[in-house]
Formats: sequence, C-alpha cells, structure tokens
Amino acid sequence: MRRILTLAALLLVAWSAVHAYSFKSGELCYNITSNNTVAVTFERNTDASSSLSAYSNLGGELIIPETVYNGGRAYSVTAITDYAFYRCSLITSISISKTVQTIGIFAFYNTNATSITFGSGSVLTEIGQQAFDLASFTAVAIPNSVTTIGNSAFSRSALVTANIPTSIQNLGTGVFASSSSLSNVTLPNGLQEIPQNMFGGCSSLTSINLPASLTTINRSAFRASGLTSITIPNGVTTIDQSAFDESQLTSLTIPSSVTTIGYDAFRKTKLTSVTIPSSITSIGSDAFGYITTLKTANIQNSIISEKEFSYCTNLKEVTIGNNVTTIGNKPFQGCTSLETLNISSSVAVDINQYFSDNKPTLKTVKVENTVTTIPENAFLNFVALEKVTIPATITSIGNSAFKGCTAMREFYSLMDRPITIDASVFQDVPVDGYCDLHVPTGSKVRYENKAVWKDFVMIFEDAGSGGGSTSGVRGDVNDDGKVDISDVNIVINLMLGKE
Repeated sequence: MRRILTLAALLLVAWSAVHAYSFKSGELCYNITSNNTVAVTFERNTDASSSLSAYSNLGGELIIPETVYNGGRAYSVTAITDYAFYRCSLITSISISKTVQTIGIFAFYNTNATSITFGSGSVLTEIGQQAFDLASFTAVAIPNSVTTIGNSAFSRSALVTANIPTSIQNLGTGVFASSSSLSNVTLPNGLQEIPQNMFGGCSSLTSINLPASLTTINRSAFRASGLTSITIPNGVTTIDQSAFDESQLTSLTIPSSVTTIGYDAFRKTKLTSVTIPSSITSIGSDAFGYITTLKTANIQNSIISEKEFSYCTNLKEVTIGNNVTTIGNKPFQGCTSLETLNISSSVAVDINQYFSDNKPTLKTVKVENTVTTIPENAFLNFVALEKVTIPATITSIGNSAFKGCTAMREFYSLMDRPITIDASVFQDVPVDGYCDLHVPTGSKVRYENKAVWKDFVMIFEDAGSGGGSTSGVRGDVNDDGKVDISDVNIVINLMLGKE
C-alpha cells in the first residue's frame, strides 16, 4: 500500500512539474486561489529567460471569461498570473472580463494581438511589469479602476493612443518607453510626477498636455521623444537629468516654480532660445549642451553650471543677469559663433573662464550698470572683440583687462569722470585712430587729460549722458544749466591735472 502511495505522489509531482496549474477548462489553464476564485495561468513552465511560449498552440481570439467550472464548482476569474500568455504570438485579439483584478508581470509579453478590450464595469486594479511589452494593438482604454501600472507595462508597443485613468496611484518607469507610434496620450488630473523614461523614445509623440498638479518630470521622461513644444505647468519644481535630452523641442518656457534642472536635461534638443529664470538654484552640467540650433540664451539664475551650453555652435548672444554668483568650468566651451555678451554680474565679467583654449568670435560686450569692477585679464587676447560698453558704475579696471584686443573698433565708456588705470589695460588695442573712444557729453576734456585714456586719438561725446552734461547747454561742464566761471575753473583744473 505504501509503495502505491509513493508512486502516486511521484506521479503527482511529475504532473505538477510539467503542468503547474490546478485544472484546465477549454484551452486555458487555471490555478485555484480560493474556494470560489481562480487565476488564469500558463500551460507550460516559463519565465522571462525562456524561449518557450506559455501555451504550445494557443492562438486567435483570446477571451478571459468571468466564470469557469471544475468538479461541479463555479469559480470567478479574478487574476491573470505572471507569464500567463508569455510569447503566445498566435493570439490576434484579447478580451478581458470585468472580474479580473490583477494582470501579472510579462502576462501578455510579445503577443501579436491587434486589439484589447476590458469588460464594462471592470474592477482591474493592477497591470504588472512588462505585461504588454511589445504588444501589437494600437489603442488601449485602461479601466478607471486601475491604481498601479508596472515598469515598462506597454513599452515597445504599437500603441498610437493611450489614456491613464484618474484612479492611478502608482506608475512604474518606462511605461510607454520606445513605443515609436504613440502620438496621443491623456494624462489624469492629479498626477504629480512623470516617471523615469515614461515616454523615452516615443518619437511620434509631438505634443502632450501636462496636468496642473504636476511637480516633477523625472529622469529621461521624454528623452528622444518627438516633442516639439511643451507647456510646463507653474508648479513643477524639478526637471530631472536627461528629461528632454535629444527630443525635438523647438520652444520652451521654464516657469518660475522650477528650482532644479538636472544634467543633460535639454541636451541636443532643437531650441532656438532659452530663458533660465531666477528661481533655479541647481542646474547640472551640459543642461543645454550640444543644441546646434540655439541662438540666444538669457541667464537670470544664480548658477552657470559646468559646460552648461557646451558646443552650442550657433549660439550668438548671451545675457547674464545680476543674480549670477557661481560659474562652473567652461560653460560656453565650443560656442564658436558667440558674438555678443550682455553682462550684469560682476563675477561674470572675467569671460576667459567661460571657454576652453579656443576663444570664440566674440565681437560685442556690454557691461550693465550693476557691475562696479572689471577684473584683471578679463578680456585678455579676445582678438575678435570689436565693441565694448562699460557703465558709469565702474570703479576699477584691472591690469591687462583688454590687452590683446587687436580688433577693437569702438569703446564706449559711460563714466563721466575716467578712473585711473594701468597702461596695460589697453595694451595692443589700436588707440591711435583705429579704435574710437565714446564718452558722455561734456566729459571729453577729462578723458583728453587723463593718463592712458588720453592715448585714444579719436574721442567722441556720444556715449549717452552717463553722468555728463544733461542740461543741453553747450559748455555746461558741471551740469547746472548755465555756463559760468565754475565751468571755466573745472576746465583749467583738468588741463593742470587737478580734476
């Protein structure tokens, strides 16, 4: 008797190893999960490393029923197990009953079904990791009951249209990644984050409406997508690394709610201009690197990061606001077309720190009136520099500040009274008539009698008021609205070197 029982047990183990399910009804296999519930499962043992399909011959229309019977008992079908229809490439359509609550990982991986439907009143709550990876259907209406969608659930699919219901609570990474035909997506109100790589590689996704509830766009969320423009809601605080890297973005407005931009965030996009708001407190290297279409950049935040605009080869004009306090290593390395800098930050005046050994064809620099100091060697050997404007607020200019600027044609000084500078400041600048010095009205005589400044052969009083005479009265040197002995005394003192 014991031998018979042992043999029966061995046969049961052998059967279970091959079949791994409780019973079969029609073409489908089921595992009993309670007295009255079952889960659809695979016919043959399989997993993500297997080359076997879950069923040997299952194909055509797949219908997951609400109820199945076995041994005179009715069971409600409430789940589809992991790998249940893994690699069943002969399936052409899928219909899932309303009673199914969970779909396991890899459940429909690499099927060829061209359509999928869920029963009216579906109570589905969870779609597992890669459940529909490589799916062939072009549209999916995810039931409003779903709260969890696992990693890569619909990645590499043929989807054109997809919606994410308002019931969603947990979204995995890469849910639609590399679905190259996806062009129409509806995101729910209340969504706070776009998960990592969610739309990465969705090359047909040219536009998307982001909900007002959004706070975070995570790493690679739209990397290499087809997005050409996007409105980022005022409430988003973080745009993570590579979020839009290699996308097709041509226009962008960064709202003042954003505080963090990760490295490579907008790298290799198609932007033509960008304004970085003052709210940004953290920005990663190469955030706007390698954008060959970028023409203008307006930097209003406190940090210019390392190589932030590296190799933006068509970048022509940059405005640096007075908030800038920190400048990383070579932020404009390889920006070989940069011609104009508008600078409002004192720490940003030393532009030699911006580039690698190959200086760009910088032609125009305007220093705004928030700057008081031009440091030593600030523009040393910028041989293409043609025009410079410095404000009335300047109190010091360091040695060799403009040394070697051999192409200088116009130098605009808005200082009413020229400050004392070293002879090296304009060394090699063609002050002998090739470069014109432009000064405020009424201040020419001061420049003509001030060491180094007086070396400019051509001095013109057309640099704006800048603190010079604004009364409009010719000869009114002290700007009191009249010409009298006090003006004469000022001129005499200038000639004597006392002014």
